[in-house]
Amino acid sequence: MVKVCLPELSLSKQEVVNILVGSAPVDPLYCILPPINDKNPGLSHCFHWLSYFNSLKIPCLLTSPVDVCSSRRLPAVLACAIQCLIFCTRLLAVCLSVRMSKPELPRGYLGAQPKFSEFKLSTLSHNEPEITTDSNEVEVKFRMGQPVKVTGNLIETSTTKDYSNLLFTQTQGDVVSYIIQLPNPGFYKLQIYALPVSDDSKTLPGVFNYLINCTRAPKPVQPFPKQYAQWKEGCYLYEPLTIPNADGTVNFKAVVPKGKQVAVTVNDTWTQLKNAGSDVWEGAVKIVKNSRVTLNVNYGGDESKYSTLLEYNL
Repeated sequence: MVKVCLPELSLSKQEVVNILVGSAPVDPLYCILPPINDKNPGLSHCFHWLSYFNSLKIPCLLTSPVDVCSSRRLPAVLACAIQCLIFCTRLLAVCLSVRMSKPELPRGYLGAQPKFSEFKLSTLSHNEPEITTDSNEVEVKFRMGQPVKVTGNLIETSTTKDYSNLLFTQTQGDVVSYIIQLPNPGFYKLQIYALPVSDDSKTLPGVFNYLINCTRAPKPVQPFPKQYAQWKEGCYLYEPLTIPNADGTVNFKAVVPKGKQVAVTVNDTWTQLKNAGSDVWEGAVKIVKNSRVTLNVNYGGDESKYSTLLEYNL
């Protein structure tokens, strides 16, 4: 934990109250800020800085006096606030430079790998392996020259943290798409794996690697449903990509090739979806807060046997 140490003010213990601002920590970065009082217009800049830190999901520990507006204490508070801005600016610059620094990658890592053309794959949305975005949502598409099962993972380079729960893979016709949410500004590796459906091997080789530079993260992220193996063999989800953790009704619409029956379970409650033609299944499902929701398919034969395609944990 990194702390910024500031000169002490002549405040009594009763005047100092520690409060924690912001959501759960994303980075192990904490700043000790000077006493702040919202009645003091001279400290308005501190509030702007606090808002900026909070927007970056960097929690700040505040020391807030009950009253620092007396003429005796105001100059000391303002001086402390100025030093705070200097310290925090330098510290923030260092932390952001670590996160925003372009990582060093092995020669040949980026772009198409040897199996990419062998499996008859081609880029559709992003031909260059380096992507820069000021939105924290990206969709990458490939075209398939033959039926291929695919998967992928998403790694933040500065922390090596795996964010594959923010990566959703699906197929529509001969197009496979990767929908990506990026939780923070920074660099991410998107690693694509594929194998022809006709190949029974359990291991999917890497076929393409992207480096994504996210300059802003304006939207909150919510994990996508877990995707099971059979989902990645031609299925496509129109809705819902995510489900709010609340009681209510949610519409489901998905393409499930060769499915004989498709159903959604909410805990132990089953709802059968209707076949709208062309392997499209849809229906309204009642959702319960804090439930486990799954999308399931029966491929024929034993009508009681279903395979799980997607799993939402609210």
